[in-house]
Amino acid sequence: KEPKLARNTNIKLRRSATQSAIPTTSNLDLGEIAINTYDGKLYAKTTEGSNSEVVLVGSATDTYHKIRKGSTQTLTVKVISKTSNHPWHGSGSSSGYTIDGIESPHFHLVPGNTYRFDQSDSSNSGHPLRFYYEADKTTNYTTGVTTSGTAGSAGAYTQIVPTDTTPLVLHYQCSSHAYMGGRVDFGTRNLTGFDTDDLGEGSSNLYFTNARARAAVSAGTGISYNSSTGVITNSITQYANSDVESYLDANGTTFPDNVKAKFGTGNDLEIYHDGANSYIENVTNSLILQSTTDNYHVIIKSDNGSGGLADYFRAKGDTGEAILYHYGSQKLATASTGVTVTGALSTTNGITVGDGAADVLNAVGVIQLNGTEIVDNSRNLTNINNATIGGNAIVTGNLTVNGTTTTIN
Repeated sequence: KEPKLARNTNIKLRRSATQSAIPTTSNLDLGEIAINTYDGKLYAKTTEGSNSEVVLVGSATDTYHKIRKGSTQTLTVKVISKTSNHPWHGSGSSSGYTIDGIESPHFHLVPGNTYRFDQSDSSNSGHPLRFYYEADKTTNYTTGVTTSGTAGSAGAYTQIVPTDTTPLVLHYQCSSHAYMGGRVDFGTRNLTGFDTDDLGEGSSNLYFTNARARAAVSAGTGISYNSSTGVITNSITQYANSDVESYLDANGTTFPDNVKAKFGTGNDLEIYHDGANSYIENVTNSLILQSTTDNYHVIIKSDNGSGGLADYFRAKGDTGEAILYHYGSQKLATASTGVTVTGALSTTNGITVGDGAADVLNAVGVIQLNGTEIVDNSRNLTNINNATIGGNAIVTGNLTVNGTTTTIN
């Protein structure tokens, strides 16, 4: 038979069943262990140099892990003068927090638990505890965080309920003074607040740098690339800044002589000035000048002979007229009924009116010259004071002469 270990009596540690009860250095001898059966925490007395302190078993003097699940975990906060045990000793305020008797410990908090930092002790007056992304309090964190009362007064606390969306690390600090607290980490997967400064560089997903980006660019045929400057050049003429600036001035876009503005896939339309004349040159199909709104016109103007401008042509969208002008004075206008001429009509080869050249003068309606009717609606010649005919005159009807003299050469 295997021998059995005999038990003469039960071995018991120093213990307490009171929530949040923590042994003091006077309660324990060096190396002695105590247990809080309510909180499930194990304590030991330890010495660093000449300082004695009670710490949780399995943690250093400046760390604190609380993973027991419960509805609300209450942590007692007090303010003392910092010692060398404080994680921010020598930085910021000379005062620092203690949490359950430990100077600004590093906590590990579990999502789902409620953690209440009790600040009812009078030493907390003027030192409200809050949570931040950074130790220097650049960004306040408030999700799942509630506060109650005024720090240093009865019932005052700051409470946090972490979830899976809580950042991996937060810092608890005094909202009024610098670097009084420590840090808290959470068992979460949320990287909110992290950036590349917080991450190590891998072997393939490297950080961006100008040198790396430029080295990764390769140039194709006809293109040159300078990896030192990041400049890409090709066969297109590159103008100096002074050249480009000469095109853009207070008047708009200005092109020098013989520099053409070209339009169309094949540069079919060109607009330019050659130093003497200006050109609009079109080499494909029609050049169309149009206005597509009834109430507006197409107008061509030029010098009026006195240094100003006058109309020379106007197409009126509202009436359909096309009008020619002389120094702004109307001379010929089209209408739905025909053409109106204002002023004298002079020709060198005669006037043909009708369907063919044989009809030297043929009109269905009325032709007027200076307001005098020449041909009426019955095609009769009337009211002619003098008529000179250089060729043959053929009269198919009767000829009546009312004068007194007939002269034949």
